[in-house]
Formats: sequence, structure tokens, C-alpha cells
Amino acid sequence: MIKFFAERSKALLISAFIGLFYLIYIIVYFYSGIVASTSGAELLGTSFATALVTPHILFTGVGVIFNFVAFALKKRWAAIVALVTYFVGAIMFLLYFIFILPCIILSGVGIATQAKINKKYLENSVVLDFKKEAVLLSISTLIILLFGTVYIVAANSSVNKKENGSSNATSALGTSNNSNDTATSSENYLISDNNKEKVYTLGETVTFKDKNGKDMYQLTINSAKLTDDRNQFCDKNVAQVFILDYTYKNLSMKDDLYISDYDFKVSDEEGNMCDTYPVSIDRNYPKNTPSGSKCTAQSAFATVAKSNKVTIIFEKHIYFSSNNEKAKFEIELN
Repeated sequence: MIKFFAERSKALLISAFIGLFYLIYIIVYFYSGIVASTSGAELLGTSFATALVTPHILFTGVGVIFNFVAFALKKRWAAIVALVTYFVGAIMFLLYFIFILPCIILSGVGIATQAKINKKYLENSVVLDFKKEAVLLSISTLIILLFGTVYIVAANSSVNKKENGSSNATSALGTSNNSNDTATSSENYLISDNNKEKVYTLGETVTFKDKNGKDMYQLTINSAKLTDDRNQFCDKNVAQVFILDYTYKNLSMKDDLYISDYDFKVSDEEGNMCDTYPVSIDRNYPKNTPSGSKCTAQSAFATVAKSNKVTIIFEKHIYFSSNNEKAKFEIELN
């Protein structure tokens, strides 16, 4: 056993275990957040953060694997690959660079010490010389950078596609839905600076248009019903809890339409902002809705003060764009 450790760099083993413990922590931290999300807004935010950190997790995992390989097989080239993947993983998520830094430093130390150990104990073995190791390092670095570049390009392409599908949308008024949920409009105009404060009520349908006046999607608030349902594990001090029932329809958007409680800013009669509330009753959750389809969903909110009505600002958030679509509702609670 003593000889086993004497022939291997302890720095590589320490680096591997630090990376492993960090990897377990970050996976549990981010992915358990998705499971624990109690509202659409929390789920959206957690999912977005997890998507950003996923490349960092993947490269860290690869670094840990090569760290153990380098220690077990006494291979400098594996330690070099581990160092490179740790470094690329840190670059992928600079906010957590400090947590990967010990692995990067220890891998570097391990590369140097393992070379000395191999020279001492393995004089009759075939040991990769510096030139061959440099070639392996270059190839592994190119592969890793290529993977990272492909990921970044694919992510940016997805974001740009989503942005282009809806960033030019503005809001207009439509009439209430008929029995077939087909909206007809007697007043259809783009919202301008003079009528941004138009207030909508229950059953009125807001039609959002693109810059050319083409109908893109619609939103209707169907009801806001009070409920006595309370969550015993929620410590929020609330006056009332109500279920907001709404319907959205994708008329012609190329991308799927998704509207959740994240898109609603709710205030009670005293102007207090209302939070979402984790009710236990069954609800329809929002779904990704393709063109030509519609979805009816419910979200639960809690008022701070007892109120007969609430004010709702619908604002469809478009990442990386300031052209967010807005509509204002005043809704009676029943």
C-alpha cells in the first residue's frame, strides 16, 4: 500500500476528491431546486440558471474522471486533460471559478510531481516524452474548445430564434371570445403612448400583434375565485388566496407560447404586491402551446390586505429585449 501511494501523485488524488465533492454539491443544489419549485416563476428561473451552469457541470465531471484516471494509471497526459477540462469548465461559468481553482492548481502540481515519480520508479517503463504529451494536450484542448464553441453557438441560435419570434409584438384590444372561442374585433388597434393605460376586465381578450399588424397571440382572464385552501407548510401571512384562471391562444407565432404566473404582476386594493401561493388543490398548469392551439391554466396568488378586486399587469418578458408586451386588468374577486 505504501508503494502504491509512493508511485502516485497525492496532489492528483486530492484534486480528484475536491472536484468530486464539488460536483455532487452543485448537482444537488441546482437540480433539487427544480424539483422544489412551487410556482411557474420559480421553475422558470431555476431552469434558466440550471441551463447556464450545465456546461460547467459537464466539464467539471470530465475533469474529475481524468483526475482519477491520472492517479490510478500514473498518466501525466490524463492529468493534463483534467487540468484543461477544469479550466474550460471554470471559463464556462466564471461566477464559480473560485471553486474550481483548487482543482486547477492541484492538477498542475500533480503533473509536475507525477513526472518526477515516473522517472524515479518507472525507469524501465515506456513513459510519454514531452513532445507526445504536448500533442495529446493540443488534441484534447482542441476537442474541448470545439465542444464548447458548438454549445455556445447552439445556445445563442436558440435564444435569437425565440427573440425574433416575439420581440416585435405589441398589444391591441379585442372583444370577448364567443362560444367557439373565436375572437372577433370591433376595436383592434395597436397600443400607443396615449392608450397604454387601457384597463381590461374579465372575459375581455387582448390580442397581441407584430409590427405589421398581424395577430400573434391572445390572452383572456376568465375568473379570479377566492379559495379557503391553505398550505400548512407556507409561512406567508396572507389575507386572501385566489385562483386566477386564464386562457392564452397562439395564433401565428412560430415558437411555442408559454404564459405563467411569472408574467403577471398582481396588486391588491391597497397597492400591495401579491405573491404566488402554493395551494394544494388540483390546477391546470401552463403548457408550451404551438401555433393554432390554446391553453387554459390556473395560478394561485395571495393578497396582503382583504380586497374586493385586484390589479393585474400582464408583461410578457422577452430575454435580451426591452420591447416587452403589456396589458392592464382590473379583476373582481368572487
